[in-house]
Amino acid sequence: MKTKGFTLIEVVIVISLVAMLFTAISPFFFSLRSGWAWIDRNTELQENARMSLGIISDQLRQAQKFIAVSADSDLSGSITFLDASQNVVTLLRYTDNGESVVGFLKSGTYSALAGPISLLRFSAKQSDASTLTQEPSLIRSIDIEIEFVDSEGLVPNRRYQTTVTPRKHFCEAFYYGIYSDGSLSLSSGTVSGNVYAKTSSSLGTTSVSGSVLVGSTGTTIPTLSAMLSPYTNRFSDITVFKAIATVITSSNFTFAQNEYYSGIYYIANGKSAIFHKHVVLDGSVFAEGDISFDGNNATITASGTNPALVAGGSLIINNAQNLVFSGTAFANERIEMDGHSLDATASPGDFFSLETNGSFVSSVRVLTAAGGIFAQTSIDFSQTQTCAVSGTQNAAALMAGTTLATSGGIFSTTGLIYAGGAMTLSLDQLTHTGILYAGGNLSVSGPLALVYDPALFFTPPPFVTGTLP
Repeated sequence: MKTKGFTLIEVVIVISLVAMLFTAISPFFFSLRSGWAWIDRNTELQENARMSLGIISDQLRQAQKFIAVSADSDLSGSITFLDASQNVVTLLRYTDNGESVVGFLKSGTYSALAGPISLLRFSAKQSDASTLTQEPSLIRSIDIEIEFVDSEGLVPNRRYQTTVTPRKHFCEAFYYGIYSDGSLSLSSGTVSGNVYAKTSSSLGTTSVSGSVLVGSTGTTIPTLSAMLSPYTNRFSDITVFKAIATVITSSNFTFAQNEYYSGIYYIANGKSAIFHKHVVLDGSVFAEGDISFDGNNATITASGTNPALVAGGSLIINNAQNLVFSGTAFANERIEMDGHSLDATASPGDFFSLETNGSFVSSVRVLTAAGGIFAQTSIDFSQTQTCAVSGTQNAAALMAGTTLATSGGIFSTTGLIYAGGAMTLSLDQLTHTGILYAGGNLSVSGPLALVYDPALFFTPPPFVTGTLP
C-alpha cells in the first residue's frame, strides 16, 4: 500500500499560516523581552543605590571628625572626614574609565563604589535640620542625593536620597583648641586649631590657624563637667589600707629630720603626719588627719601602684624645697603649698599626681608634675616662676571643678586644661599642647603658644561627662 505525503500546496499553506502567526505574536515576545531587560536594569540601579548609600551612610555615621564639605549647589559634591581609624577620607564624584562614579579617595588611592552617576550632592545642616552649613564643626545631619544613569539607556535616570545623622560625641567641644562657654580674651601668641566663644571674642594680636566661631551657631555642643567623684572615692575610706600598713593610733606621727623610713604608715584616730627636713620614705603615708611638710629635701617613693600620700584632711606644704613625690598625693579637704620646688609623679596607671576634693593653692616657685593636677573646686597659682605639667592617658594637665587662675610664671603643659567656671590665666608665657576649656569666661594675659591635640577628642577622659543643652 502506498503512503500519501503532503502536497506542495499544503506545505505552502502551513508555512504561510506559521509566518502569519509569528508575525502576529512577535511584538509580544519582543515586548516581553524588553520588559524583562527593563526590570533587570531597574533592579540593578536600585541595588547599586541601596548598596552605595548604605556604605556611605555607615562611613559618615562613624566619622570621627568632618574636615570639609561641598556646597549644597555643587552637583559634583564631596565631603572629607576622618574615619574610625583616623584616616583622611574624601567621598566624591570622579571619572573612572570614562564613567562618572561615586567613590572614596584615601591615601592618594581612588576606590570606585558605584556608577555611572550624573549627580552627587551633599546638603550639610545644623542642629535645626534646616540651616545649611559648610562649617565642619556645626554639621549635625547630612542629606545625600545621587542620580544613577543606565549605561544601556533602557531605564531613565534614577535619583535616590537618604539622610545621615553622624555619631553624636559628648565631647564635641574637644573639636576646638580653645572653647569658652562665655567670653574669650587673648592677648598675643599663636593658636594652631579652632576657637569657639559663646558670647564674644577678643583675640588681640593672637594668630589663629583654624576657624573662629562666636555667638549663636546652632550647635548642640554639650556642656562638659568633671565627674571625678567615682575616681577619688577610692580614697573616701582610707581605713581599708590599715591591713597593709603599720598603724599608729596614739598621737600625731613625726617623720624626724635626717631619718630614713621604709614601709606603709597609717595614722589613725584623726591624727596627722608631720615631715621635717631631709626625710626619705620608701613607702606611703595614710593619715586620717592632715599631712604637712615643714622642711625641705624630703623624698617619698611609693611602691607599686600605691599612692605616696593620702590625707583625710589637708595636704599642707610649708617652705617646700627639693620635695619629691613619686606616687600620687591626695587630700580630701585641700592642698596648700609654698616654697621653692616640688616634683610630683602620678602612681602607675593614675591620672593625677596631685589631687584634692577641695581647693588647690600653690605658691611654689618651681613645680613639675608628671600627671595632672585636679581640684574638685578651684585651682590658684601665685608667685610661680616655672610650672611644667603633663597629663597622662589623654587626661588633664589642670582640672578645676569651679575656677582656675594663675598669676605670673612660665607654664608648659600637655593635655586638657579645664575649668568648670571661669579660667583666668595671667602669666609670662603659656606653651600648651592640647585643649583649653572653660565653662565660663576664658582669658589669657600673656604670650600663648597652643597646639591643638585631637587625642582628647578621639579618646576623651573617662571622668568627663557632657549634658546636651
